Amino acid sequence: MHIAICDDNVADRKQLERLLGRESDARMNTSGVFYTDSFGEGALLFPKRKSYDLFFIDLVDDSENGFEFALDLCDEGVTAPIVLCSSKNDYAKKAVELGNYPPNILFINKPIIKAELSEILDKAIKIEADQAPTIEIRHNTETYYVFEDDIVYVKTEKNGLYVYLKDGTSIPVIDTMTNFFTTLNCYTHYAHINPSTVINALYIEKYSPFKVTLKSGLSFPVTLSGKKAIKEAMDYIRKENESK
Repeated sequence: MHIAICDDNVADRKQLERLLGRESDARMNTSGVFYTDSFGEGALLFPKRKSYDLFFIDLVDDSENGFEFALDLCDEGVTAPIVLCSSKNDYAKKAVELGNYPPNILFINKPIIKAELSEILDKAIKIEADQAPTIEIRHNTETYYVFEDDIVYVKTEKNGLYVYLKDGTSIPVIDTMTNFFTTLNCYTHYAHINPSTVINALYIEKYSPFKVTLKSGLSFPVTLSGKKAIKEAMDYIRKENESK
């Protein structure tokens, strides 16, 4: 699980890092390792928001408070659990005043103690497990949010980058393959098989050292690094199927 801490209090950030490190060690054989990144302001985290499975947020001196920032994250398609850590700002009270807030927002009080952190992590892990992550696709007039396995492949064509969905829809994307793959890279089913093509390994019919064929019948050339990427993605899918 990849966790982002966004707190403008340095001491609180460091303390939460230590607590999460201990939780990670304790949960290594159950919920897995926690990988934690820390940010001192929302502007630094916001562009990377799709890379995380869980957020801990407390912003007091930022341009907007933690609750407003959490709502911005949700408005931009973040469905991962967001834990608001109340200090000077009583986020739970703000939520009651709002009356209707996203269900993935949770609350904890500072100073954070181990027992309460363990409890909130259990809730966050359940929320994360019960929902599929969404991927943001932008084109000229609209923004789409799709699930990981809605995307069959992504390809650079003569007139730009296109995302092809399982329902037959093709979406022109305002981005380069390099930048867009940064968004996809945190998902396990994708393989960057050559400089112009990313495929979802779930839709592979067959592949050889130099070519991959999808269930639709489409075929693409595969580079040496692409062959390795396909193997890694298919290994992830196999492990997921075994755990069901």
